[in-house]
Amino acid sequence: MTSIALALLVLWIALIAATVGGVIRVLAGDRALDTTVEVDDARLRLRELTERKAVLVELLRTTEDDFASEKIIEADYRRTRRSLEREALGVMRAIEELRGEEDDLAAADAALEDVRSRVARESADGEGRWSAAALRRHGGVAPAKTASDDASPAAQHAHNASGLPTASESA
Repeated sequence: MTSIALALLVLWIALIAATVGGVIRVLAGDRALDTTVEVDDARLRLRELTERKAVLVELLRTTEDDFASEKIIEADYRRTRRSLEREALGVMRAIEELRGEEDDLAAADAALEDVRSRVARESADGEGRWSAAALRRHGGVAPAKTASDDASPAAQHAHNASGLPTASESA
């Protein structure tokens, strides 16, 4: 084989391997990697937007200073200011969208924590027999009380030992 044919064969094998690897990755659906990449992309985009916002604010200040020192005429000042403000508004909206996702996640976490603490409180208030784990198994609601649940431990023991209803159960 010539060196050109060998090089083409190696290139062809590498291309096939890359294609197969890409197909396997897509089919495997590596969500953790995808999520990490999405988060990194969002952080990078947020950093870029924040830097652009700082540049726009500085340009607005410079434009104001130039107009105040009469380096530019009023028409140019107004046109430049409007253009910079429009762009800054778009950048700030994009920043809020990206930060809004974080805020939504934080709000969902807070709501979940509220539910958990409420369930724990309810578990401690009058439903103390049911642990938070038991309440979660039952969808956050304690199972319906039975007559034996209301009976004293001694009465429950007597019922369980004899198999006959106790006085409190027959009432």
